[in-house]
Amino acid sequence: MKHKKTAFLLSAVLAVILLSCEDFIEKDLGKKSLTVNSPADNAVSLTFNVTFWWDELKGASKYQLQVVRPSFAAMQEFVVDTSVSGDRVVLTLSPGTYQWRIRAKNSSSATEYITRILTIDSTLNLSGQPLSLFSPADDSWTNHLLTNFSWQTLPNTDYYVLQLLLNGALLHTQSYAAPVTTGSYTFPAEGTYEWRVFAQNGSSNSSYYTRTITIDTTRPAAPVLLYPLADTTNTSPVPLGWSSAETAASFHLQIATDSAFGNVVHDTTETGTTYDLYNTAAGQYYYWRVKAIDKALNQGSWLSGHRIKRN
Repeated sequence: MKHKKTAFLLSAVLAVILLSCEDFIEKDLGKKSLTVNSPADNAVSLTFNVTFWWDELKGASKYQLQVVRPSFAAMQEFVVDTSVSGDRVVLTLSPGTYQWRIRAKNSSSATEYITRILTIDSTLNLSGQPLSLFSPADDSWTNHLLTNFSWQTLPNTDYYVLQLLLNGALLHTQSYAAPVTTGSYTFPAEGTYEWRVFAQNGSSNSSYYTRTITIDTTRPAAPVLLYPLADTTNTSPVPLGWSSAETAASFHLQIATDSAFGNVVHDTTETGTTYDLYNTAAGQYYYWRVKAIDKALNQGSWLSGHRIKRN
């Protein structure tokens, strides 16, 4: 019976070792096949933004996508050669005929390429073509009145039109001749604004997305001390606490061994309004200060001049 138990345990340990080894041995992708969902072979796209989508393959770490014009056999332009970690990527392609291919790969093997043909309709009509915005991000905050904007390139465009709105009312319009895809504007005051860009040619306009940006140049109020109120304590770690300024998004906290903060021993950014001070030397005074930082990165005044000593 004892031998049977020992044999069983050895078998179990061996199985665990083998399973663990499988996690470190890459799968051979040479005999596997990648499933591509879109675009279909010989597809014709009426939009310039094309989604390339495939099923993720077990054992693959990357997917290599190549796009040429018009074909690999008679290549005039190598448009894209990229590695993607997910199961899709969106590319913006000019009107014309393309051949593209994709394969799954890891560091030691790869599947065969799957090759397809794609045509982007050559119409000059921009209607319905979505134009993507790059920066600033949606619902962004800044403390600068001067703001830079950027957006994607859209084929067949003569002009890009940047518009700024406040409370739904048009505040500013500026046109930029293609191929320029950046613009700037100096906002007149704080507030939350909308911005959008559309492409334009002699016969049509693209559609557009709208984003918001908040201009905030006001510094947040200084925090207020909550504890410790005394400058000595027997507690370790030493708890520090302060009030939250209403507009604060984070707090910059510094702790030093001198009142001039020439020797800072802790320098950290906290999202909460408490901090536990560890590794304090008994009998040593520590000085601490904290200031609020809002979403637009405005910094308030220091709550300072407080010291603490652990008995």
